[in-house]
Amino acid sequence: MNGEIVGGELSSAELTAALDEELQQRVERLKSLEQHILPHLVIINENLEHKPSQRYVRLKQQVGVHTIGMAVSTIDAHEVDSVLEEIHYHNELNDTHGIIVQLPLKDRDATDEVVAQIAPEKDVDGLGPRARFRPATPLAIMKLLEGHHIDYRQESVAILGRGRLVGGPLEGIMQAAGVDVVAIDDRTDPMAGINVLNEAGIIISAMGQPGLVTPDLFADMSRPRVLMDAGAAEQAGVVKGDVSDSLRTEALANGWLITPEKGGLGPLTVRTLLGNVVQAAEEAAIPDEALLSSSV
Repeated sequence: MNGEIVGGELSSAELTAALDEELQQRVERLKSLEQHILPHLVIINENLEHKPSQRYVRLKQQVGVHTIGMAVSTIDAHEVDSVLEEIHYHNELNDTHGIIVQLPLKDRDATDEVVAQIAPEKDVDGLGPRARFRPATPLAIMKLLEGHHIDYRQESVAILGRGRLVGGPLEGIMQAAGVDVVAIDDRTDPMAGINVLNEAGIIISAMGQPGLVTPDLFADMSRPRVLMDAGAAEQAGVVKGDVSDSLRTEALANGWLITPEKGGLGPLTVRTLLGNVVQAAEEAAIPDEALLSSSV
C-alpha cells in the first residue's frame, strides 16, 4: 500500500472539487457548439418513501444543476408500468442524454426488466445488460483509492455484498484489473467470511445494513487497514452506513484509513454519474472520438 498506512479519513473533497471544475468546462464546451448541447439527465423516481435513495436524488439535482451547469429532470412514477413508459419516451428524445431509474424499486423483482429497457447509450447507471457505461459507485471507489495513492493491486481486498449497484460490478472491475479480491454475501459461510475480512488489507462494505461491521469481527484491530463504507440504509429515521460507530472510533484510533460519514463516497459517486451523462452528451454531439474529452 505504498508503505505504511497513514490513518485518518478518506475524504473525497479535493477529488470532487477537481471533477466539478472539469465537468463545468466540458459542459460549457458543449453549450458553445453550434448545436448548443446541454447535457440532460432524467431521473425516474418510483420509490418515493425510500429515504437513502431520495437523498441521492436531491444531491444529483443540486450538483448537476447548480454546480456543473447541466439539466437534471426528476419524474415521479408510481408504478412499474409508468416507469417503463417514461423510459421508452425518453429513449427517443435527442435532448435526453442519460436516464436512470432510482433504485430500489418498490417491487425489486422488476429491476432487471426495467433497467434492460434503457437505451444502452443512455444507461448512465450502467445496470442494463448492454449498457455502455459502468456503475458510478464502483468507479467512485476506484477513484477514491487512486486519489489517495492506495495501491489496491498490492493488497487483498474484501467486498461485503454482491449487489447490482456496488458489490457485484466492483468485484468484476477489480478482477479485470488483476486485484486479489473476494466478495462476501449472505450465502458465504460466516467463519469463512470472517477469515476473509481479517486477511484483507482493504475492506469495502456495500450491504446496506446499518452497523453491520463491528470491531468484534477483527482479531487484530491494531493492524492498519483501509475501510470504505458504501452501504446506506434507514435506521430509526436516520440514514446510516454499514460501519458501526464503535468500529469507526476504534479504527481511527488504530491508524486505519476510513471513509467519513459525510464527504466520502456519496459526493464522488454523484460526480462520476454526472460525468457519464456529460460523456453521453459528448458522444451524441461529437461522434469523432478524437474530439471527446476523457470520461470522468
